[in-house]
Amino acid sequence: MKNEKKEKKRKRDHLILCVVFVLSVALIAAAIIWCVLRVGQDGTESAQSKVTEVSEPLPFAIPGFARIDEVELQPVGGQLQVTAVGRFTGPYVEDGTDEEVTDVLALIVENTGESWVEYAELTMGCGGETARFVLSSLPSGSSALVMEANRMTYTAGTDYRLSEKAKIAELTSAVMDFSEEFMLYPDDGVINVENISGKDHAESVSVYYKNYRYGLYYGGICYRARFEDGIAAGELAQSVQTHYSNADSVIMYMSYEK
Repeated sequence: MKNEKKEKKRKRDHLILCVVFVLSVALIAAAIIWCVLRVGQDGTESAQSKVTEVSEPLPFAIPGFARIDEVELQPVGGQLQVTAVGRFTGPYVEDGTDEEVTDVLALIVENTGESWVEYAELTMGCGGETARFVLSSLPSGSSALVMEANRMTYTAGTDYRLSEKAKIAELTSAVMDFSEEFMLYPDDGVINVENISGKDHAESVSVYYKNYRYGLYYGGICYRARFEDGIAAGELAQSVQTHYSNADSVIMYMSYEK
């Protein structure tokens, strides 16, 4: 009788140990699965966060411009900020030829300062080469699409790094309000200037303009209509300007001896 009781007790104790062992294994397995799922979820969230950061829309919808997301954006010094680095396919405006190009490096640059920028030169390391971006005449608070000065093209896998230093000159010599001395009559392909000052302007007179499309200045270039021999009192002078259009062009300022 005693032996039977002992045997039953032994079997019960063995069963309890088995149950405890199985529960322990199950708990350990559940803990491992939870950790794996948690890490996977964190990784997914991190990846999603990165995708969201990369996928933020461009500041401007510019046909032919595709952002290069792997380039780190940083202040380039002074009052200019690069808001996007990309490659551009379309008319190359920086040299006035408007020739079609493919995948030329380009920047979207914003003037965050309170004064106009007359001239700026930004650089970007491209592996063992240096890309140059030249910008002329950018008002405070505005942006411009600037194409690489030598038509350097994008190459996948290249390490692109914006330089933190830039050459920047503020606009100081321009005549912003010329309404008492000249009247401008621009039209598609031409700029007409009338001297209403009552006196001869025998020195050179220039009118500066840029093209404005898609919410920003289109190109770093600033075009100039120059009247080298001056404009006599009461004279209406004309300059042929193939890049001027009533739809897209903006008169920036004039320059002449006052």
